[in-house]
Amino acid sequence: MKRAGHQEIHGETIAQFEFSQAGWNPFRHYRDEDQVDLLLRRRREPLDRPEYREIQVKWCRTWGSDELSAWKRPFFTHESWRNFPADEFLTHRPELFVAIVLPQPGGTYTGDFFLFTSEEFHALIQCAPLHKQGESTRCFTLACTHDQRWFLLRQRNKFENVCGTSAREVTHARRNFAALDLS
Repeated sequence: MKRAGHQEIHGETIAQFEFSQAGWNPFRHYRDEDQVDLLLRRRREPLDRPEYREIQVKWCRTWGSDELSAWKRPFFTHESWRNFPADEFLTHRPELFVAIVLPQPGGTYTGDFFLFTSEEFHALIQCAPLHKQGESTRCFTLACTHDQRWFLLRQRNKFENVCGTSAREVTHARRNFAALDLS
């Protein structure tokens, strides 16, 4: 799993399993159009019309406490980061969701699966700090606290505590399959 393509396929496979466990029938979308990796389908009752959702899956590598900056260790047990263009998911569709698959630092998946609407995910990208000065790419960093709460870091520099100016809590999105219920 050293090459990015392999990691993305691994993430999509995990996402397929997670969605099937949540009552959806996932299909792989082989053409990467409109930011869609998976199509989900379900019927609540046999005679109901099928419901469909579109999913973009993102796999992010995770770093453990021994790899974190010394100032982060009192706050977080591990973190994961990935760069995103600032305009990614600028166009919102109610049926498009973003799934983030996070393995543990050793690479083992233990259920850290986040689900956001495309609109919420775009707003989170806008909260993330710039990757480099003068670029529009944002550094999207999710970090887990010692009490298993998850935060999007709003700044890359040292901060004194985890609060609204330094981070935004995203624990609500962990395993949030209810977000797929649009009605």
